[in-house]
Amino acid sequence: MRVPQLILSLFLLFTFVVALPVPAPADALAERAQSASKKSSAAGRKKEANGIDKNINIQKQEQKDVKKVQKAEGTKDFKKQSGQLNKDIAKGQKQREKNQKNADPNNKKLNDGLKKVQGAQAKESKQAKSLKGNNSKQDKATLNKLSGEFKGGEQQNKKNKQAALSGGGGGKKKGGRSLEAEGTEEME
Repeated sequence: MRVPQLILSLFLLFTFVVALPVPAPADALAERAQSASKKSSAAGRKKEANGIDKNINIQKQEQKDVKKVQKAEGTKDFKKQSGQLNKDIAKGQKQREKNQKNADPNNKKLNDGLKKVQGAQAKESKQAKSLKGNNSKQDKATLNKLSGEFKGGEQQNKKNKQAALSGGGGGKKKGGRSLEAEGTEEME
């Protein structure tokens, strides 16, 4: 009677030990830390800024698209122009998603700004899809609103770019030294 209890106890002990979580290997921890430091490095900040520049250029195209849709209101060309507007909005959303992936998680100002852009893009997409093309007052109001929102989004992304370039420290590095001062030291 004691032998089966002993075997059962050993079996339960073994399964318990196997089920315990194991700490991450040192290599994985080092890789994670290295990945985070790459995002906060000068090259990482430049990559973030370049991605935001792409989003700004897309927003400029969206503003042009709105003007084309306004001209096409009530014509057979409306579907084509509104379709292009929706494609460019989707393109902007994909670029912003890339920007969020590339963003340094420690840069709160940049991450908060990208979240603002995310919310605005969702709203803009919904508004653009609501256009009917019947030259109604509602369409005109929506297009005017979209035009203003794209301009506001461009301004927000300019702030995001500054946050990316400054690394979230308002242009300052640790010790109160500016990025410009850091660049001049490298030149000397």
